Amino acid sequence: MEPDVNSEELNVQDVPAVPEDVSLPPTHGEPADQPAPIEPLIATKADPPAPLAPEVPAKPDLLPLPKPVSVAEFRARVVEGKRKKMEHRLERLITFAREKKTLKNDDIQLLLRVSDPTASRYAKILITRGILRSVGKTKGLHYLVVE
Repeated sequence: MEPDVNSEELNVQDVPAVPEDVSLPPTHGEPADQPAPIEPLIATKADPPAPLAPEVPAKPDLLPLPKPVSVAEFRARVVEGKRKKMEHRLERLITFAREKKTLKNDDIQLLLRVSDPTASRYAKILITRGILRSVGKTKGLHYLVVE
């Protein structure tokens, strides 16, 4: 028969004993045998942070960095590069026009892989240089090689 909890007849023998090899955590108010070590949250000077990746020695045979240039010089280089690219495209267009004899704006677009307005600009440049002449208006417009 189990003892009644409300009764004052509770004996120590009725409470199960705790085995000797089990360690219980300290309760509130009882000091622990050994306090847990506290780890610092902030690294001190004595503890440098661990490197994220291993350090790689610098290679002495790398090319030196180019000398810095002024904005005006940089702009001049860019303009010169664009001019060379346009002249190269115009040379290709002249060669193609001499072979075909008649050009349309679509032919220029396909050959040079440019937009419709750019193709019209290139044709206009060649007209002002006297290499092409335009024939027709709007939809029927085409270009002939001037011989």
